[in-house]
Amino acid sequence: MSFGAWAGSTSTAGYINSFHAGSATPAASVPTSGSATYSGTSAGYYSSQSGTVNPVTSDVTLTANFSTRSIIYVASNTQGTVSYPGLNVTGTLSYASGSRTFSGTLTTPQGYGTGMLTGTASGSFYGPLGQEVAGAFVLNWSSGTVAQYVGSFGAKRP
Repeated sequence: MSFGAWAGSTSTAGYINSFHAGSATPAASVPTSGSATYSGTSAGYYSSQSGTVNPVTSDVTLTANFSTRSIIYVASNTQGTVSYPGLNVTGTLSYASGSRTFSGTLTTPQGYGTGMLTGTASGSFYGPLGQEVAGAFVLNWSSGTVAQYVGSFGAKRP
């Protein structure tokens, strides 16, 4: 499994994008009971309200409950050119029975900057038996400004 993010610009606009790819788990091979903890990292770009774009990384932990088909996402130790504790993202992802892909909502802590960032994430189980997960996310300021955080994540279980 691989994941990443990049940023660039043209003469008229800037852009940020992310990806995840790999050998997807067959849907029938995703566990249906028990739980697992996946540990890994995220990589992305934070575009502030002033338009400054900074690369950002975090430690991520995803805790999957295969019985309820839910995944708790927690990012910590978010770093860029400086520490960004306000970009420590959390949320819950879910997936349908018989599916290898998941999605859900992620948010940053309340009160960071002028408001919190919120958005969606989607991803997939990877490996023959779902030993890895990866996904991508896009979060925007709740106040409707142009600031955003775009990235991807990858993690594996022991």
